[in-house]
Amino acid sequence: MLTPTSISSLEPPIKTCELEDFNELIEHIRSCELQQFTGRLDLDVKEASNSLWSLFFCAGKLTGAASEMHPTRCWYRQVTQVFPQFVQTVYDRKSDQPQWSYFSIQNLLRQGKISQKQLGTVIEGCVTEILFDIFQQDQQRVERLPVQLSYRRIPQKFQDLLQVPISAQRVWLKASYTWKMWQQAE
Repeated sequence: MLTPTSISSLEPPIKTCELEDFNELIEHIRSCELQQFTGRLDLDVKEASNSLWSLFFCAGKLTGAASEMHPTRCWYRQVTQVFPQFVQTVYDRKSDQPQWSYFSIQNLLRQGKISQKQLGTVIEGCVTEILFDIFQQDQQRVERLPVQLSYRRIPQKFQDLLQVPISAQRVWLKASYTWKMWQQAE
């Protein structure tokens, strides 16, 4: 989710490991859920461009994701799918278009312009897109570059912002299904 990209940690990772296969990622996600992890799980394909993704957890619940690749576009796609009339009526001119992000959508919730359910749907859509990108990256890797997984803490001041939990298993299955359909359509 092209999201809390501004949530960064200058602290070294709590733990790092190297993945042999992207399919191992689901086991790490399950582990985050079981251990009630609060923090950021970074997935980095070394020596590949636009290949850093982050999954955000709060008390073991998946609450968002971020990507280096076209973050604003992903948010915009999800926002226009969930509440297209809002986007069209409020922002008629291109110059008025906000830079969509996790926090700009949360501001709409605080202002009462969208519901928590709509926010959750947008977040889930962005996480699904990011997982799809990860699946695609895995298939496109000609040479098996190292994939590093890092667990990082999120500063306390940002933890309250990550309070819209989504089902990690549901988005994983949805992204897997979408990926399979996309491959069959090729």
